[in-house]
Amino acid sequence: METAEIQSRSEISKDNLARWVQFSFLLLFSLITTYPLFWMFTVALKTNAEQVRNPLGLPRHPTLESFTQLLQDQSIIQYTFNSAFITLVSVVLVLILGSLAGYSLARMEFKGRGIILFLFLTVQWIPLVVLVIPLLVTVQYLGLYGTRISLIFAYVSANLGLAVFLMRGFFRSIPQELLDAAVLDGCDDFKAFLYVMLPQVRAGIAVVAIVSFISIWNEYFIALVLVADKAQYTLPLGISAFHGMYGTDWPKLGAALLLATLPTLVTYIFFAENFIRSTSRSVGFGGR
Repeated sequence: METAEIQSRSEISKDNLARWVQFSFLLLFSLITTYPLFWMFTVALKTNAEQVRNPLGLPRHPTLESFTQLLQDQSIIQYTFNSAFITLVSVVLVLILGSLAGYSLARMEFKGRGIILFLFLTVQWIPLVVLVIPLLVTVQYLGLYGTRISLIFAYVSANLGLAVFLMRGFFRSIPQELLDAAVLDGCDDFKAFLYVMLPQVRAGIAVVAIVSFISIWNEYFIALVLVADKAQYTLPLGISAFHGMYGTDWPKLGAALLLATLPTLVTYIFFAENFIRSTSRSVGFGGR
């Protein structure tokens, strides 16, 4: 009895130790990930002089002047509009093309289906730096350099491979009997896709939309290469202009960074649970 009791206490101690280690790790990870947001907020509440004197400390005399200046800055409003327009159009195109291609690769029989899927996924494996020069040459050849269309073209191309892979997984997770019933009722492939299969993968559409939105909204490098006119700058590209040759407006920079981070932060907070649950289905290799 004593041996069993000692063993039971030892197991409880190990479980408690494991919980404390897990809790400590999660706490440390949370502090590391939330500190940049906290730093941006504190910087936005300072003046430039106070930020220079006390860059890491809390603001002694908090002020909302940087937020007021930001909301009155027409260039920031233009950058935000550019980002919102480009992101919205790109996400819609990724959803349309990704859903059509994913359905075709998941449910339609034709030669070369595996090769086509491999080609879509290959884009995701190639480093972005390698693709920039061919992309720039293509955009210049088409006469689209420096336009929003060039960024939409680039963002759709960059996100389409992952969208096709995810949507294919969701379509494959739907029972084949549902599609067979739709065909027996007289639906052709497109009607079966639009009226029967597509409503069943709303979770997949949400996952692709969230992933694409976060990727496109935060993108900086491609915009830096393809856009030269400041009127066409996206928000991440426009924020970099706050770092001037002779100085940096730190409070305004902090407020702008908060503005750029807010959409992705809100998206993650409200859709994180659904995103994780839905992603676990996207690898569904069931079905035909």
